[in-house]
Amino acid sequence: MSLLLNGMRHLLILVPASVTILTEQVDSQGLFMFYILLALLFLRAGQMTALGLTQVEQQVVDLIAKGKSNKEIASLLYLSEGTIKNYISVILGKLELRDRTQIAIFYLTI
Repeated sequence: MSLLLNGMRHLLILVPASVTILTEQVDSQGLFMFYILLALLFLRAGQMTALGLTQVEQQVVDLIAKGKSNKEIASLLYLSEGTIKNYISVILGKLELRDRTQIAIFYLTI
């Protein structure tokens, strides 16, 4: 199980920020639920990729849906606040949305 979880940690880097790190003490039901969550996150990421969002744009969408401010997002992604504002403008254009509230609703409904 330890080898599997270490491999999963490497895989988590590719998944949006909404995945939490597993501890070494996971029962079989917990691991099953983790696989379900992972599959759903990959499905969501695939849908956002199909809509033309880059990986960074997908992370920004995820963090907006979690209620993070531009300043918090910038800090988490090691980018400037201006860069985050630009990403949000691009996301709004690609998804044909008006504001960050619609971005959050979009993310929570896909």
